[in-house]
Amino acid sequence: YTNRETGDAREAQVFVATLGASSSTFAEAQASQELVNWNGGHVRALEHFGGRPAAVVPDNLKSGVTSACFYEPVINPTYQALAEYYDMAVLPTRVLAPKHKAKVETGVRVVELLLARLRNRQFFSLQEINDALRPLMEELDLRVMEHLGKRIRSSFSAAPAYIGRAHYCTPDTSAHL
Repeated sequence: YTNRETGDAREAQVFVATLGASSSTFAEAQASQELVNWNGGHVRALEHFGGRPAAVVPDNLKSGVTSACFYEPVINPTYQALAEYYDMAVLPTRVLAPKHKAKVETGVRVVELLLARLRNRQFFSLQEINDALRPLMEELDLRVMEHLGKRIRSSFSAAPAYIGRAHYCTPDTSAHL
């Protein structure tokens, strides 16, 4: 995106979360991969999904996983507090094992295709990028999965692992994360 005052180009990072049961995908442009953006991305993803999974399988980004040991990973304390607040287990993916997070890898490729649809537009803020991305994400969630004959969005609400797990973060709660 372009800084409106200086005309300088800035790079944005894209946070992507994908639900395993339904393939519902959330994406947002962020300024960096710092902890505040990492945790905020999770909160906004859960709000987008309308619930929370029993476990998350994050990449081994230092903002979330301090030490990526397969048997005893060390989770960043603030990220762990977020997971505990939402009553989710954190199961980091194995290092150099993208097959263990195949759903989100596919979600990343889909988001790259969505971002390609925005390539000829000029954006002046992260908010503008996210505002343009949001309808594309909704369109994605309304697609029908051919092998199930159901919409992606409806598959999430019917998945047994997610039923009754709706939990929203209030502005007061998210402020300290």
